[in-house]
Amino acid sequence: MGGHNLVLIIFSVFLLSSSAYASRVAQFLASGDFDVTSPKYGG
Repeated sequence: MGGHNLVLIIFSVFLLSSSAYASRVAQFLASGDFDVTSPKYGG
Protein backbone atom coordinates (compact mmCIF):
# COMPACT_ATOMS: atom_id res chain seq x y z
CA MET A 1 0.00 0.00 0.00
CA GLY A 2 2.94 2.31 0.69
CA GLY A 3 4.00 2.09 -2.95
CA HIS A 4 0.55 3.24 -4.06
CA ASN A 5 0.82 6.24 -1.72
CA LEU A 6 4.16 7.13 -3.27
CA VAL A 7 2.62 7.15 -6.75
CA LEU A 8 -0.14 9.47 -5.53
CA ILE A 9 2.40 11.83 -3.95
CA ILE A 10 4.53 11.94 -7.10
CA PHE A 11 1.44 12.48 -9.23
CA SER A 12 0.17 15.36 -7.09
CA VAL A 13 3.62 16.99 -7.05
CA PHE A 14 3.70 16.66 -10.84
CA LEU A 15 0.26 18.26 -11.13
CA LEU A 16 1.27 21.13 -8.85
CA SER A 17 4.52 21.81 -10.68
CA SER A 18 2.94 21.56 -14.12
CA SER A 19 0.13 23.95 -13.16
CA ALA A 20 2.70 26.37 -11.74
CA TYR A 21 4.64 26.08 -15.00
CA ALA A 22 1.46 26.61 -17.03
CA SER A 23 0.60 29.77 -15.10
CA ARG A 24 4.14 31.04 -15.60
CA VAL A 25 3.83 30.43 -19.33
CA ALA A 26 0.45 32.19 -19.37
CA GLN A 27 1.98 35.15 -17.51
CA PHE A 28 4.86 35.17 -19.98
CA LEU A 29 2.51 35.23 -22.98
CA ALA A 30 0.20 37.81 -21.43
CA SER A 31 3.04 40.17 -20.55
CA GLY A 32 4.22 40.33 -24.15
CA ASP A 33 7.78 40.42 -22.81
CA PHE A 34 9.56 37.62 -24.63
CA ASP A 35 12.99 38.22 -23.10
CA VAL A 36 13.52 34.73 -21.67
CA THR A 37 16.85 35.77 -20.15
CA SER A 38 15.00 38.20 -17.89
CA PRO A 39 15.38 37.41 -14.16
CA LYS A 40 11.58 37.33 -14.05
CA TYR A 41 11.67 33.97 -15.84
CA GLY A 42 14.58 32.54 -13.87
CA GLY A 43 16.89 33.42 -16.78
